[in-house]
Amino acid sequence: MRLKKREVSLSVIKKVIDYLKDCNYIDDQEFVESYLRSSLAKGWGPIKVNVKLKKFGISAKLRKQAVEQLEEKSQGLIDQLIEQKISSLKSSKPNLEEKKIKEKTIRFLATRGFYYKDIFSHLNNKLDKR
Repeated sequence: MRLKKREVSLSVIKKVIDYLKDCNYIDDQEFVESYLRSSLAKGWGPIKVNVKLKKFGISAKLRKQAVEQLEEKSQGLIDQLIEQKISSLKSSKPNLEEKKIKEKTIRFLATRGFYYKDIFSHLNNKLDKR
């Protein structure tokens, strides 16, 4: 992308990319694995990760594999994020209605890139246990 902006010819760009691949400086699979670890640490969900990987130019096949891996690993993360958000809201706004807490938690998880079906499922399980 940067080479295109600098108006470098496509043949030169291709040679540079081939050279970098030969030297193992470009490895999409390794990048995706590293990005998944980082995304989990940040509390990002599959939707957000997929969009970000697409912006990086990662192939649809690799993105699909990454999202599947993240979906497996993120189930416990949703519960953890729900607990953190609810306790944060209750401590900062003790008079906040249960309905508002639920709405804010849903919005928080949606912006993190989680599927609504997972959000509702986990949130309802948490609230039923209380």
